[in-house]
Amino acid sequence: MMIMVFICAGITTSYASTYNVTFDPRATYLLTNIDPNAQPAEVLDLAAFGISPGQTITLTSVGVIFFCDPQYCPQEFRPGVGAVFSSSSTLLSSNVLNRVPGAIAAGTPWVSQPTYFGGLSTDIGEDFRVFDPTSVTVPAGAKYLFLGIDDQYFGDNSDPNGDFHVTLQTPVPEPSSLLLLASGLTFAIRRRITAR
Repeated sequence: MMIMVFICAGITTSYASTYNVTFDPRATYLLTNIDPNAQPAEVLDLAAFGISPGQTITLTSVGVIFFCDPQYCPQEFRPGVGAVFSSSSTLLSSNVLNRVPGAIAAGTPWVSQPTYFGGLSTDIGEDFRVFDPTSVTVPAGAKYLFLGIDDQYFGDNSDPNGDFHVTLQTPVPEPSSLLLLASGLTFAIRRRITAR
């Protein structure tokens, strides 16, 4: 006689993995003006993280940065982060308002700040803001996620101690039919008698 025991734990967490995404605090996907040291936004390939449309992810801004030269800005602050999903990884020139041509709306709409010089509008309709944990459902057609700092002037931002990052929590895989039937912690004991 052989006794087989299957222990199926109920789902106790909403996420399978947490990633720390580091990027240049000068990064943006927004229009800039007289800001030559601004850098291109960080672009995440969602498939590389096992993320697909319809899933819900959570993003959080972690750590602090200087928003200008440390000799003039003695204190660091935790930055907000702008985020926008896109169907492509294309990022256009920094003098173009809609720099992410494949942008797809998701999350709570966010109105970005105008440029420090000239007061030009930088706002696009598809992005959302990340600060405290922000959960968002990946929209249909999205293959990439652009990340950039919430600011008016980007080229003087810095992170000397390298503690700034965005955490990305990915969803657990769809449960199997067995787990769908299980509720909480269940124990399935199956006896199989093997004739010898």
